[in-house]
Amino acid sequence: MIEDVFFAWEGADGPEGPWRHLLVLEVRGTEALSAPYSFEIELVRHESAPDVGVEDLVGARAALRIATKVTPAYRLIHGVIASAEELGEVDRGTRYRVELAPPFVRATMMKKSLIYLDKTLKEIIESTLTRASWGAGLVEKSGEAREPAEDDGDFERFTPARALFTWRCLDMSRLADRRARPYCVQYNESDLAFVSRLLEEEGIAYHVEHEKGECVLVLSDFDGGRQRVSGTMGPGILGHVVENVRVGSRLRPRSASLDDHDWRKPNLSLLAQSPAGVTDFQTHEHPGRYGDARELGEKLAEKREQRLDTERTWASADARNRMLGAGSIFSLEHPNGRWSGDYLVTSVRYTLRQRGSFSTKGEEDPYTVHLSALRCGAPGEKGESRFRPERVTPRPRIQGSQTAVVTAEPSAAEAEINVGGPEDIGCVRVRFHWDIDAGRHEIEATSCWVRVSQLFAGASHGAIWNPRVGEEVIMDFLDGDPDRPIVTGRVYNGVNKPAESPVARPTWSAIKSYVSPRNDNYNMIAFEDLQGKEQIVVHAARNLDETVLATHNTGVGGDQNYGVGGNQNISVDKNRAIVVHGDETHNIDGTQKVWIGADQSIFVNGSRGVLVNSGNDLLKVPGGSHKSQAGVQHKFHSPGFSVTSLLTQFTQQIFSVKSGGASITVSDGMISLDSGGGAKLVLSGGTAYVIADKVFIDGAGGNIQCAGTIKLLASEVSALAGTIKLNG
Repeated sequence: MIEDVFFAWEGADGPEGPWRHLLVLEVRGTEALSAPYSFEIELVRHESAPDVGVEDLVGARAALRIATKVTPAYRLIHGVIASAEELGEVDRGTRYRVELAPPFVRATMMKKSLIYLDKTLKEIIESTLTRASWGAGLVEKSGEAREPAEDDGDFERFTPARALFTWRCLDMSRLADRRARPYCVQYNESDLAFVSRLLEEEGIAYHVEHEKGECVLVLSDFDGGRQRVSGTMGPGILGHVVENVRVGSRLRPRSASLDDHDWRKPNLSLLAQSPAGVTDFQTHEHPGRYGDARELGEKLAEKREQRLDTERTWASADARNRMLGAGSIFSLEHPNGRWSGDYLVTSVRYTLRQRGSFSTKGEEDPYTVHLSALRCGAPGEKGESRFRPERVTPRPRIQGSQTAVVTAEPSAAEAEINVGGPEDIGCVRVRFHWDIDAGRHEIEATSCWVRVSQLFAGASHGAIWNPRVGEEVIMDFLDGDPDRPIVTGRVYNGVNKPAESPVARPTWSAIKSYVSPRNDNYNMIAFEDLQGKEQIVVHAARNLDETVLATHNTGVGGDQNYGVGGNQNISVDKNRAIVVHGDETHNIDGTQKVWIGADQSIFVNGSRGVLVNSGNDLLKVPGGSHKSQAGVQHKFHSPGFSVTSLLTQFTQQIFSVKSGGASITVSDGMISLDSGGGAKLVLSGGTAYVIADKVFIDGAGGNIQCAGTIKLLASEVSALAGTIKLNG
């Protein structure tokens, strides 16, 4: 058997060395740009070689070595054995079938949910590539595309290749711009699916280059980042045969446009087109997912348009050159000159059969390749292929709602309220239940600032109720996109329970919020709808302010009670009327002062009493008169009564002043002074009556003058004087 293909894996043992422990019978493989390769290899263990268990093969690093028949002499394909199957015994040996997958095959199997906050795309991708899921984690390698290091054909030993990655991109602007993906979520995706999705959306392809001791994952967006196979290919060229060439074209749109809506700047136009201004036969996508930076969207639109170019033309061929692989570029010389030029290999399907093995027939070609390719430049010209990978990796979609917990900033872990984000919007941060990256939570925020759905929202009006730290909220995602969360509701749970048990009080409803920092005080509006106990409760933790620009009507069918612990001020700019159909009682423990800017009228249909228990009662009328009028009688009860006035005037039908038994009575045409002890003076009409047991006139002098007659009637008249004159 003439051997062209060899296989070795770590753990191989045998007297003939690691490359001959298991002999290759047949290889079938597929390779494509931006896809993991897979090689199905049939092997046979010679009966003289050590026995091999399939469980020993799975997970082991391995390699294929293919004799090229040209320079370099061998081509290597590194990988990991992803599966192994024992096919049974054959003549003097045991057959196996194994699958050789890329070294990062584990990255296709391990799903994760992670959040990247304020990271560049380059940082996100590199963080993912260096995880343990990519074998031991890929190591970044720098350097431009070059011819691979030649394999020296050492069959005495096998050294597993180091897994590396490298960037070969012409345009790194979006990759290095934090605005491109300020909030990026890997949601229930394997690491490879996550990276593939990001690269596809950015128009960056990947392929794998196999060198001596190295297996390099190459991330590239231009042909300069891909290896060129030396020599000219074409029909009948020994060692460089490429034949059965076919080329074709497909109908595709001529331009691509993207648009987006940024809720931070809702009036901002974000339409991006490529080529600019070409709108006929255009494909349009929304949302473009580029925030408020239209220049970033224009780069994405350009990548979409270039993908249309990638799909528009195609080429395929059969080849026997053993160096051609996905991501390699070759030069074709064809009898049909229009087909000559440079081509980028986009996918390959291999069939390799070991010469002389019992699995091959004599007439079969031991090495056949069918490839798909993309022309680099226009016919007859050298140029770029402008290859952009198809966006085939599904973007995760969250169907339905989820819940999350509102969180504080790591620097203020004890905060009860964490509201921020764009000014005047009111956003919160949340931690999703699937986000278990506790180490990240200790050093950075758990999420982006997330908008909160309110009861209604408009320009400077609407409702606002900020969720607080620790509360569970209902999350939705715009277009189902994990990168675009929004809070749509709030729910209670086993820790955060309602203020009252809904089971015990199903008719009780309330809006209640504790003060912050939290204590036992709260604001609340509560409703009790139980028939017979209907009630609305308003509880203000501190102040309660009401503003009514027009009319405020309050109707109370029963009692109304006010309790004011401090001061109460009532200001009425116009009129105020109070109607009390029953009694009204005012109790004032301190001083009452009443200021009236104009007149005051008091109407009392019944009796009126004013009681001043202590102190004085003072009534002052500095600028006018004081009038007191009683329909029957005006009484004063006082130990003393004093009137100080320039003029005191009483206008009454009868005016009477009494003190003990004495009295003064004034009526129309009469004045009566009665001592109450028998002495009385009455002035009635033109007559004066003095009634007394004794009458004394005592003075320095006096005259009794009368125009008429004076009569003295008494049992005795005494006159005492120094001189008494009668008739002059």
